[in-house]
Amino acid sequence: MVPTPGRPVAIVLYARAPRRGRVKTRLVPPLTPDEALALHRALVRDAAVVVRRAARAAGARSFVAWGAPGHPLPLPGLRRLAQGRGDLGRRMRRTVRSLLGAGHAGVVIVGSDAPLVGAPILAAAARAIRAGSPVVIGPARDGGYYLIGLDADRPEIFAGIPWGTARVLSITLARLRRIGLRAQRLAPARDVDRPADLAWLRRALAGAAGRRAPRTAAWLRERR
Repeated sequence: MVPTPGRPVAIVLYARAPRRGRVKTRLVPPLTPDEALALHRALVRDAAVVVRRAARAAGARSFVAWGAPGHPLPLPGLRRLAQGRGDLGRRMRRTVRSLLGAGHAGVVIVGSDAPLVGAPILAAAARAIRAGSPVVIGPARDGGYYLIGLDADRPEIFAGIPWGTARVLSITLARLRRIGLRAQRLAPARDVDRPADLAWLRRALAGAAGRRAPRTAAWLRERR
């Protein structure tokens, strides 16, 4: 698709609504439900800052799409969207179609669980879509992806995907090849989903590196 002057890309933070017992459930135990909720809130707040900075750098618009109504966190500078019902693929496709229909040149969706993904990566994804790349994808080290950017509605890459498994990325890339598209791939990143990720996160955000995700780093320090 040829980029259209004046049409911004939308960068959308995808996040579960912060509800006790509904977030970071694979981390309980070792965390308690209250600790899992606190970690989720910290991750989302840090990710919101990254999205806002990336949108400003890339001339994009910033949004947050909540997975359920009620109890949203105050995230200044991010317009609110509802993900709606259905599996993750159906919800993401709905978001893409809605924002494209509202006049955006493309949509970049990023999860809230990859705290080392900084604003330059998101801004690069938005610029790539704006420049005419049809698909941009950020591989997660667990076999999924932490980011996907699209310049058009592409239902093939959202339907029938085994979400939450190690096959998400490989199946998505195979679907893209089948329809004659090649994704621009970003640097891989690690999600925070499982107990082993907590030890890695503590090491990754130790010392000055904690500035990359300050609220998450503060939560880790308080939990020592």
